[in-house]
Amino acid sequence: MLVEIIKTAYTEIIIALSKSRLVFNFCILILIFVSSFVYAEEQISTKIIIKPDFKINVDGDRIYLRDIAYISGDKKITEEIGDICLGYAPKPGYTKRISGRRINYILKTKDWIANDTIIEIPDSITIERSFQTISDDALKEILVKYIEETLGSRDYKVYSLKTRGISKFPTGKMELIYLPSNDIDIKNQLNLRILVNVDGKECTKITLSAKVGIYKDVACALRSISRDTILTEDDVCLEKKDISRMPDNVVTSLSDIIGKQVNQNVSSKSYLRSNMIEEPPIVLKGSKVSLVAKKGLVKVVTYGVAASDGRLGEEIEIENLSSKKVVIGRVKDKSTIEVIF
Repeated sequence: MLVEIIKTAYTEIIIALSKSRLVFNFCILILIFVSSFVYAEEQISTKIIIKPDFKINVDGDRIYLRDIAYISGDKKITEEIGDICLGYAPKPGYTKRISGRRINYILKTKDWIANDTIIEIPDSITIERSFQTISDDALKEILVKYIEETLGSRDYKVYSLKTRGISKFPTGKMELIYLPSNDIDIKNQLNLRILVNVDGKECTKITLSAKVGIYKDVACALRSISRDTILTEDDVCLEKKDISRMPDNVVTSLSDIIGKQVNQNVSSKSYLRSNMIEEPPIVLKGSKVSLVAKKGLVKVVTYGVAASDGRLGEEIEIENLSSKKVVIGRVKDKSTIEVIF
């Protein structure tokens, strides 16, 4: 319809050219008025529309109007409107409600938004923050890296993984870095602090807890062993066992115990500890020994009989064969006892 009006106006102008100058000027004014009307009608109106009951997800830590609204109109204007910040987003994985009244208030504070802008906003909207989680594989990967750097080539097994701290993180490229610890003794329970970065920025720290079994060769009894037995290769062997729950003094080398004596009964298949092993006596009860007594430059040597077994450096009782008296002496070697005055 408007196009027809314009065509008619141009026709009138042509006709006016053949008439008076006054009529020509009048037609020009009409043409300008009609063209302005057509331009105004064909301008794109700005619209800001938020659909009710529409699930809205945001990724960042702030909520912008472009995230939740359909905005149409002039490109420059719509971009500026879209950049309007409505506040902080909820934590990752959480939701937040924003009232339509608050959004309207924020828009009214922007005096550069035209009064005829079409705004359709529900009474309230719900914002949900997008999130990501850390997979068990990623946790195990960083745990294995830490254990291998700490233990080297030793055998180990991870029994369970647990985390303490937040479990939902902002979306983006995630990086996990374990923090240095002064306590590198991994035994049964391992607690490792993990720094979580997202898109190169520190997000948070979490604690990774794991039960770790450490396997090592341990000396075990092949049979039941009686107290005071001198150990041979027929009595013990090495078996791979989880030492994470064993005491620190568990024996891990047969060379440390072969030829030595157990000071208690040992059941079959049980592991041996260093406090169960001692040097065998070099002086046996009833054996004949030399008794050496020194005082100043005087040295007296006689003979006696050991009243008990004695290890190197131990003090034992010896019966003097000459005087039949019992004296105390210190074992010097398998045949010599130094009398203590």
